[in-house]
Amino acid sequence: MSAAGLRLRAFAPTVLAAPNPSAHTASLVFCHGFGATASDWQDLHRLPGLDHLKVILPQAPLRAISINSMQPMPAWFDILSMSHAARTQDGDEDEEGLGESVDDLTQIIQTEIDAGIAPGRIVIGGFSQGAALAMKLGLAGKLRLGGVVALSGYTPLQWKFMLSPWARETPVFVGHGTADSVISFSTGEAGVARLRGAGLQRLEFQTYPGMAHSACLEELQDLTRWLQKVVPSINRPEATGKPKL
Repeated sequence: MSAAGLRLRAFAPTVLAAPNPSAHTASLVFCHGFGATASDWQDLHRLPGLDHLKVILPQAPLRAISINSMQPMPAWFDILSMSHAARTQDGDEDEEGLGESVDDLTQIIQTEIDAGIAPGRIVIGGFSQGAALAMKLGLAGKLRLGGVVALSGYTPLQWKFMLSPWARETPVFVGHGTADSVISFSTGEAGVARLRGAGLQRLEFQTYPGMAHSACLEELQDLTRWLQKVVPSINRPEATGKPKL
């Protein structure tokens, strides 16, 4: 690997146990955005009506970032240009770094599976760059998960984004603000159109007038409703098989 995007230091994820650990039957793995930290999303642990949901907040490693004069920042992969989210040509994105982060998250998910949580009860999500990572893993990954959440994000590697066979049936929640100046609303909207054009049948797209590159109460309420539908509370089953990724 070249110096660009070089991973300098990795960190353990923040794990927030289900509010009712004895009822833990589903898990949400949620990835923060570029330059941010896992702690930014600890409030996901407090979403109402989800006492059975364990929240795992991975922390991106420090990487040398091209657009930051090679200075290290927390990032799931390198950012080669400020217009990366709208690029569609080969070579515009850090495919190697993205693949590394997919592998890291796959290990986290496998740990949940080994603990007895079925793949279909695990949701992968993220914000901004973390949303791009979540879409790559959840829609083009190795295992059929319970759902994908993408907040203020975009579809990575657009020129070669190959959906997994089950992606068309995977529940997807996409939220984006109309006043986003970092990843434009039009970029998010175009990504949704591409995914729907590829045949995704369970994609919910919610827009938030006036919201910038952030989250809002209405969006979190919509996400809560969606999670309650996709991974509802159930009786804890006896451990069965533990499929490997």
